[in-house]
Amino acid sequence: MYEQNNALTTQNENVFLLPTMLEGDFSKEEIAEDVEGMESMSFQRVKIPAGGAIQYEIPTEDPDNPDYSKTLEGVILYNHSAYNLWPEGNEYDEDTKPLCSSVDGKMGIGEPGGACDTCPMNAYGSATDGGRGKACSATRS
Repeated sequence: MYEQNNALTTQNENVFLLPTMLEGDFSKEEIAEDVEGMESMSFQRVKIPAGGAIQYEIPTEDPDNPDYSKTLEGVILYNHSAYNLWPEGNEYDEDTKPLCSSVDGKMGIGEPGGACDTCPMNAYGSATDGGRGKACSATRS
């Protein structure tokens, strides 16, 4: 079990500044009016370091020559769960397609497919190695 030692953490504690929320109620129509035209906006996607890499890959106008940075500062606009069920032993094979996948973290497409929250492959203890983990791998997108 994780126990927090306040004497050590208070000196190195991260500080997050949250914006002050405005008072009042907003209707769906008012919010839709405020974001009108933003549907077609696209944002750069930065590749998060993986596989031992220690730098972020930042796209440039030349796709063959991205920039790299050890640190990244920004605002996460949206994230959600995503799931993939891979054939046993092919979890890291880039040429293998998943048996089942869910880009929204709610509905799986493929075999077995269906609702992710009730899928037996998304339950702890379903790992193919007999461990306590899940057969279906979870990620954040």
